[in-house]
Amino acid sequence: MKIKGLPGTALLAMLLMVLSACAPTAKVTTTQAFTPGSDGPFQKILVVALAEKFDPRREFERTIISQLAEKGTVGIASTSMMDSRTPLVRQTFVDMVEKVGADAVLVSQILDLSATPDVKAASPEATYNIRPTWYYNVFTVELTEYTEPRVVDVTSDLALATSLISVRQKAPIWAIHSETSIKQRSGDMSNYAFSQPQAKGIVDRLARDKLIK
Repeated sequence: MKIKGLPGTALLAMLLMVLSACAPTAKVTTTQAFTPGSDGPFQKILVVALAEKFDPRREFERTIISQLAEKGTVGIASTSMMDSRTPLVRQTFVDMVEKVGADAVLVSQILDLSATPDVKAASPEATYNIRPTWYYNVFTVELTEYTEPRVVDVTSDLALATSLISVRQKAPIWAIHSETSIKQRSGDMSNYAFSQPQAKGIVDRLARDKLIK
């Protein structure tokens, strides 16, 4: 399965999964560097993530906000001011900025999402029951073999583009590209595996570039 990001400007779809047992990280590359002193550090950031379904958007925004709070910055989720029926148009988010007094908007968009399955045959286990007979050096052998069904490990790769838009300048002033790879067992997979590593990678880079305190 391979899902390509949709064309567009600031706000595009995001597909996320749940935390896996391992601790993946996001590899972050700066694509638009920020010039210190031109704006920021920002105090109140509107966080926007879009997806086909409302719940993944809300989960990712909450995770970003939690990471921002650890750095002492206020984050506001766009999903806290809308429901699944709210139109996802530019004016919706402009109105949110004015309502909460945000000085920046953090927007993430999907660049690439791929999943590669790896089918593995389970090793059979066997038990033996050996009994002697009345005949010299002759035995009866009972063999019981247990074979588990094959398992599927799925390696998923997600690449995101994230931009920070300055409300004062009305333009993006910073952008990064972040990638995360997660391996999960089919059947144990759920919906938000990329949320924590991607959110941490994004917010750590914001702090490193002095866009937040």
